[in-house]
Amino acid sequence: MSVNLLKNDELEQLKDYCLKHYGLNYEVWAEVSAIKTKDAIWLVNHQAEAFLCHEGVNEEYESIGLRCFSGVCFPYKITDGFVKIFDNEIKKKKLNLKESQARAMLKGESIPYEEVVGHDGYNLLFIGNTYLGIGLKKGDQLISQIPKALRSQLAKDLEIRNE
Repeated sequence: MSVNLLKNDELEQLKDYCLKHYGLNYEVWAEVSAIKTKDAIWLVNHQAEAFLCHEGVNEEYESIGLRCFSGVCFPYKITDGFVKIFDNEIKKKKLNLKESQARAMLKGESIPYEEVVGHDGYNLLFIGNTYLGIGLKKGDQLISQIPKALRSQLAKDLEIRNE
């Protein structure tokens, strides 16, 4: 598998995109380095980068980094790893759903977009302070991008908290 550190111009493009769409300031990037694979961008801290550069960038990045963007070209789709790293820094595109909307998203259903105040493209879905996953605004619908494997567990967790 071919991997390498993200080139400076690509990294600047990614930083600009994240500032514009998610309100992510440039300063938060000081703590991480970006590794590009054929279908994703992984973020690692500088200690991990030093290890990778010493050992040679190879598949070790999967065990010491988080996959934060998927796709083969810009603009990339954000992933849950992006939220894990930058949650407290993200200022835009956070949607707080009503319980009925959250349940629909967890069933893999789309909801009419006019029921939710949000933005075009990928949005972060929350119910209260609980992060659910990613939703895609496409046309007049908000489409769940929450992995099927997580939907049932998240739905169970919500039921427990409501009892």
